[in-house]
Amino acid sequence: MKFLSVKSMYRYIYIFSLFYIFLTVFLSRTGSGFYIFGFRLGEIVVGVSILLSILILIVPDEDKFVKNFKSLLTVLLLSFIFFNFYYQADFLNLFVYRSSTYIWFIVFVVVGMKAKKLVIPEDKYKYFYLFLLCLFFLGIFQTEAFLSTYLSSFSDKIELHKGSEITLIFVMFFFVHNNFRERNLKIFYIFLSFSALYLPFLMHKSRASFIATLVFVVFELYLFSKKIKINPKLLATSFILSVAIGTFSTVLSQNYLIPDYESFPELVKASYSKIVSERYTTYNNELPFFYFEDGRLFTADGNLNWRIQMWQDMLSYILEKPSRVYLGIGFSEIFPVFDINLFSDARFRLGLDGLNLHLHNFFLTIFSRGGIFHLFFMILLFIFILRKYYEINKNYRILIIFFSIFFVSFFDSSMENAHFPLIFYFFIGNQLINK
Repeated sequence: MKFLSVKSMYRYIYIFSLFYIFLTVFLSRTGSGFYIFGFRLGEIVVGVSILLSILILIVPDEDKFVKNFKSLLTVLLLSFIFFNFYYQADFLNLFVYRSSTYIWFIVFVVVGMKAKKLVIPEDKYKYFYLFLLCLFFLGIFQTEAFLSTYLSSFSDKIELHKGSEITLIFVMFFFVHNNFRERNLKIFYIFLSFSALYLPFLMHKSRASFIATLVFVVFELYLFSKKIKINPKLLATSFILSVAIGTFSTVLSQNYLIPDYESFPELVKASYSKIVSERYTTYNNELPFFYFEDGRLFTADGNLNWRIQMWQDMLSYILEKPSRVYLGIGFSEIFPVFDINLFSDARFRLGLDGLNLHLHNFFLTIFSRGGIFHLFFMILLFIFILRKYYEINKNYRILIIFFSIFFVSFFDSSMENAHFPLIFYFFIGNQLINK
């Protein structure tokens, strides 16, 4: 039957993926929390990912990359089953599948690769520019309260784009925008303008997102410099444009209520001072930024210290037993660093809403759940993707994508939610290794 054909399967999953991606790109966490038949959409997507992971193994494919991918996925699936038997997990416990999403979402690399490649017509880029402007102003003016009036009855949580998600959207769009068309002055000025607009905005939202995006911007500007003739007029114009837009973004992100100042220069000075102090002020100026005490690493930055202490406690727990190093702790229990009976700081790690159960570190999460075994095979997946990209494009520019996304995911729970990894993997498959 045509409905059951391989081509049809990919087409239906492709349509479903596009619907979910567009919904969560526009509404972020709010979109994945929409209820359908009593289940959140994100939970349904995890279920679809699990079924699709199994189906991919059954469907024959001659592509070398897909064969390697299926071998890797087979190992991950079999080890997932073994780990759950080893730790006597209940396979009917939904937490087992929520805590193992790093296994299930990788299948969307193949979905993106096998589906029709999305191509942005030259005359349609203007709509993406408009969306980026809307995303900027929505983030500046904190519109969650406005949206909650209309969406609270449909979704379990009203939360718009975090810094990591903004970085994902910005990096993905401009990687395609800059690298798969001619690099000319028009493209350069558009990229420079949005970079100047977004960098102060991201510094306001998240330091990790700001650093990841800044590295991406510098790398892209370097590539532009190899294609565009540099002259004093270009440098002067670029500098003035960047300062003007960057100042506008800084003032708006720090003073969107525009308090009274005696002069505009005073307002600008206060805005730049605030954006730096807001993100880079330590809780104790007498302490060095990093320091060791009783054999542990500390930092005078409270937000970062919260993560570092949690990571160290998690690593110390794993290193207590060799079996945890090789196999992790499995998928049936919360991370022990959130158990107040094991760690005295656990109550401070649950977040302001008391619901946080993430380590805010993608690679430590994999290591903690599946040990060295799973960490090795996940890294192998990214090596397979890198080789496939090079085979098609004859360069390693995809590394800047990996750096940007993995850097923000090193400090955030982005790759553990129900939409960020799906968007990332689908983009990799559809845009970067889809012939």
